[in-house]
Amino acid sequence: MLTKLAVPAVVLAVFAPLRHYLPSRPAQTTTQENIAELDSKFRTAQWFVSISLVFTGTILGIALYQILFALNQHYADAEGTARFQLLPSRAIWLFLPVFAALSLSWEIVRALWERFGNHDFLVKYVDWIHAKAGFDSTRVLRWMALLITLPIAIATLLAVPIHSTLHETELHVRGYSSLNSKVLRYTDVSRVFAVAGYRNRDGSVRAI
Repeated sequence: MLTKLAVPAVVLAVFAPLRHYLPSRPAQTTTQENIAELDSKFRTAQWFVSISLVFTGTILGIALYQILFALNQHYADAEGTARFQLLPSRAIWLFLPVFAALSLSWEIVRALWERFGNHDFLVKYVDWIHAKAGFDSTRVLRWMALLITLPIAIATLLAVPIHSTLHETELHVRGYSSLNSKVLRYTDVSRVFAVAGYRNRDGSVRAI
């Protein structure tokens, strides 16, 4: 029961401020025609838009993920022939594709629709979805792209060069936002030790 109550509570908590700060603008198309009639009129278009958003978001997300992974691999390969490569977890390349797909898919679909489709029909459809939601969903997605997706993009791009490569006589390490790799020569090693555990964020070591 708590789960069933939590979903509408979250929806209300999100939609209420959106309707207050980003209300849908009064549109001539929604004042002249009844919303119920528009529901019937745009039912087919809504299915088309939904499928287009899923398709566009999927393609965009997969493309961005593959590009980020390929760039990371490129920086590691640029170190030359190595015995072993240590790359960051692939999971860090998921954040940007996911948020880019969520915030940019509608802009892509809308741009293509405006370029190759019926512009007047598009305007009426956008007015309708804004009127139904009670807020300007297009502006919400644009703010999301600016305030969430853009910072994630900057943080992710700074992580692209991260890698470590083990060579015959030295170790190359490139950290977050580093311009160049740090070369650690094996001849400079004074001691080697193994730790059966991992280091926590507070600096302590937890045994395994």
